[in-house]
Amino acid sequence: MNCTPAGMLDYNGARWRSRAGRVRALFVLAIALMMGLHGSVASAWADELIVDDADPAVQLSGAWQPSAMTPGFYGGGYLFHVPGHGAAAARWPFPAGGAPGLYHVYARWSSGPNRASAALYQVTDTDGTTPVHVNQQIGSGQWRALGTFTFHPGTGQGVMLSGEADGVVVADAVAWVGPLGENADIALADLTTTQPLQHAVDAGDQPWRLDPLEVARADGTVPGFAATDPMQLADQKTGSARVRAQHAGASYDIQVLQPARLGPSGIWVVESVRPVGSAVASP
Repeated sequence: MNCTPAGMLDYNGARWRSRAGRVRALFVLAIALMMGLHGSVASAWADELIVDDADPAVQLSGAWQPSAMTPGFYGGGYLFHVPGHGAAAARWPFPAGGAPGLYHVYARWSSGPNRASAALYQVTDTDGTTPVHVNQQIGSGQWRALGTFTFHPGTGQGVMLSGEADGVVVADAVAWVGPLGENADIALADLTTTQPLQHAVDAGDQPWRLDPLEVARADGTVPGFAATDPMQLADQKTGSARVRAQHAGASYDIQVLQPARLGPSGIWVVESVRPVGSAVASP
C-alpha cells in the first residue's frame, strides 16, 4: 500500500476532481472527527455548490430586508420579505462552475412563528419548472431537501423563491450536491456532521479548531501526515484556507473550510489533500 498522504486517501477510496470554485466536503472525515476516530476513513466525494443570499449571483426583485436576528441561517445572515409589501422574488442560479448532471437540491432558512407556512420555491432544471412548498415556521438551521433535478450551467436554470405567502418569507442559501452518478446516495451533510462540533467549540471544547493551520496539523494525521511534518498557511479567504505541507520530501496542499459558520468563530475542517503540481488523480 502507498503510505503517502495522497496514497492513503486513494487507498481509502477518495476521488480527486478539480474544485472549480466549488465547496467539496469529505463527509465521513467530519463524522470521524466528531466521534474521535483516528483510524482509516473510507470516504465518498460529492461537490457542494452553495449559493448564499449575499452572493452577487443572487437576483432579487421587490422589497427584501437583511437580518441576522434569528439563528439558524447560513453565512452572515439572511433576507426576509414581509407580506403586504408588494410582489417579491429571490433567485439562485445554478452555479456557472458546476458540472452538468443530477443534483440533490437543498434550501436553508431561519424559522419562527411569523414565517410562511407554505413558502413557494420553484426549481427550474432541464425538464422545466417544479413548484415545491415548504413550511418556514420549522426547520431552522437545517438543509431541507427540495428534490433531485438535472442541471446544466449557463442555461437559466436554478431555484426561485416567491415572496408571496401567508407569512414572512426568508431567503437564505441554496445548495446543490452532485453530480450524483454512482454516488446518488450522498446527501448534504455539513450541518448534520459539523454543527454539533461547532456547538462543542462554542462551549469551549477544542478551541484550536478556530485556527485553520492547527486543524490541518491535527486532522492531517488521518490521511497520513506526521506530527513533525512542516506546515504553513499559504492562503486564506472567507470560508476556506490552504495549508502547504511537506511529507517525505514531497509537497501537499491541505484545503480546509468552514462548513458551519463563517468568520473568526467558525470551526475549520479538512476538505481535501492534493500533491502539489500533480494532475487530477483517480483511484
